[in-house]
Amino acid sequence: MLRFFILLLTVAEVMALVASFTLLGFWATLALSFLAMMIGGAILRREGLKTAERFVTKLEFGHAPMEESWDGLCLMVAAILFIIPGLVTDFVALILLVPPVRRALYRVFARPGDYRYDEAALAPSRVTIIEGHWQDITPQ
Repeated sequence: MLRFFILLLTVAEVMALVASFTLLGFWATLALSFLAMMIGGAILRREGLKTAERFVTKLEFGHAPMEESWDGLCLMVAAILFIIPGLVTDFVALILLVPPVRRALYRVFARPGDYRYDEAALAPSRVTIIEGHWQDITPQ
């Protein structure tokens, strides 16, 4: 199955490159590919930092960061797709960087009850702190 997917992706990439060469020319196609990588890298950096901040905030308030984990996974896949040279993979990676698309994919793939989560275990503990002074009075 994976071999078939890689073969299909390779054929799609070659077809996209040939079509782009025909319509735009070699240098414009090369510039388009580099432009997509640069834009994607900038968006990936910004979105990655936002996702990490939301992840930590959810953990601090004792909630499961499930959607943030999904965002992190999508951003990681987008980064891998940007590394693979080609126009099709760059286009898919740019689509994965759009937050509404990631949320829609999360709603499609997330199923309630697939994870075990104990909210009480992550909630901040309610410990009563009593302050006082002490003095050691051991007998001489």
